Amino acid sequence: MSLFINTNTAAANASNSLANSNLQLQNSLNKLSSGSRIVKASDDAGGLAASMGLTKAANDTAAVVSADNNKISFLQAQDGVLKTAGDMATRIAQLASLSGIRR
Repeated sequence: MSLFINTNTAAANASNSLANSNLQLQNSLNKLSSGSRIVKASDDAGGLAASMGLTKAANDTAAVVSADNNKISFLQAQDGVLKTAGDMATRIAQLASLSGIRR
């Protein structure tokens, strides 16, 4: 008794083509829904590296700006303290001159 296995080559090829088309469609939909040309590293490795470098540079710049803003705030607070101390010294001098005390 012999055993025959029949395969439908055309149906297998059509199934493989359909699977590839679905994969490409899914990749295209992922790119469209993310709004980015690069969704994963395999899309464009060089572009991803450049993008990551630019992102790092932008983050570094934001950190520098934040640090500078903190320094400005600190200096403004110190300016306020010194102005108040100067006002106090001026008032003490005025009161001293009114009381007749000479230095």
